Formats: sequence, C-alpha cells, structure tokens
Amino acid sequence: MKLSRTALALWACLPGSTLPMQAALRWEHELIAVKAEPTQKVLRVDYRFQNVGDRPVTLVTLEASCRCVAPEIAKTTYAPGEKGDLVMAFTVGHQTGFQEKSVVVTTDEAQAVPVRLVLRVTLPGP
Repeated sequence: MKLSRTALALWACLPGSTLPMQAALRWEHELIAVKAEPTQKVLRVDYRFQNVGDRPVTLVTLEASCRCVAPEIAKTTYAPGEKGDLVMAFTVGHQTGFQEKSVVVTTDEAQAVPVRLVLRVTLPGP
C-alpha cells in the first residue's frame, strides 16, 4: 500500500501506531522568492536539506525547468542525519519581470514523491 506524506504523518500521530523508519530528505524551504539586482548575471540560491531517516538517501535525478537553470550539488548520497545544499543557479540573460523557475528532485526513496524546488525571481527591466 502506498501512502502520501500527509497520510503517513496522520497515521504516525495515532496512538499505538508505528512507522518503519526510512531514508527521508526534509527541505528547509521548497519555495524561495528573491529580487535580483540590476547588475546580476547569475543568481545562486541555496536549498538546504537533511536526511532525517535512518538509511542513506541518494538523489537520482535533478530536472531543471529550463536551460537557464543549473542545479548544483556536492554529492548525491547523504547518510542519516547528514545535511546538504542544492544550489539553483539561474542565468538571467535578457529576461525581465517576474520569473518562476524550478528543479524537480527525485530520490531513491521507495515511497517518496519527487520534490519541486521553486525559485520566484523579480528581475529589473532593461
């Protein structure tokens, strides 16, 4: 049986219920909004996370929403309790106004739903 994160959290709160521990990444923020400076060519934003499970977790894929976004990560496997940072590097180019970019992170966790990390940027005009 496959349960959503919400269902698992609710089940864990029931008296007498126990959940088997598993690898699990907890993201500090899944959405970050910033305002770019007029001279910025590249914005770099850190998405911090921690493996709060009892097994190592491996990041399998990092899918950027466009070619102007490059996800950067120091390594792909994180031990229980270990923290890490995924850096989203957004190349501004000739874009202006409001922009929303993202990276979808897929891990090797059996029950995990891919996480969409969102960057909302307000860019100055020319």
